[in-house]
Amino acid sequence: MEFGSRKPSDPGESFEGLRKLSRHVLVQAVRDLARNLKDKEQIVLWMTTQNYVDWVQWAGWEREWVDEFFQGIIDLRPAVRREVGIQCARGLMAISHLD
Repeated sequence: MEFGSRKPSDPGESFEGLRKLSRHVLVQAVRDLARNLKDKEQIVLWMTTQNYVDWVQWAGWEREWVDEFFQGIIDLRPAVRREVGIQCARGLMAISHLD
């Protein structure tokens, strides 16, 4: 079978894959923020882009909720942000059934 030649047996299967990928991207952004792998200003800037809006939409999450979630982590002091952000990323993974 050639790469990319597999067709999903169910149209919902490809959407489910996109939903999971999108949630992984958002969870990774939370991890990056928590571990200071990305400057918080970069995350804030990313949140203003269409790219971010698309990931949130594909994840099936409400943008207002995700914006508030990220902002709550961004507003924390760095030491607290690390601990809370890591726990939040774990929680998102669990509720999204991504683990």
